Amino acid sequence: MSYIGHAVLDSQKIQTIALDLLRKRLKPFGFSGLTVTAEKDFDDENILRLIADVKQIVPASDLIEATSETMNALRKQGDDRFVYLTAVPATDDLEDAEE
Repeated sequence: MSYIGHAVLDSQKIQTIALDLLRKRLKPFGFSGLTVTAEKDFDDENILRLIADVKQIVPASDLIEATSETMNALRKQGDDRFVYLTAVPATDDLEDAEE
């Protein structure tokens, strides 16, 4: 599935759009930052991998909503690459939660 003729936003623009959304959506989970990478998936399609730094585990339903909102915002700007969003708590935070 190729997206010929569609905009491909640069990493800085994606970061700006995604940060604004994820700060709001993931705030309850201690959102503290975002890493954005453009990659190829298993099917050799262009994708965006977003890794959100959080303090707590994010429930799947919240992660799905955040992914959907981010993809919709990027599509409005013409970039319709698939977004893989992962929310990764710091290792220390996970160890504290298990105790």
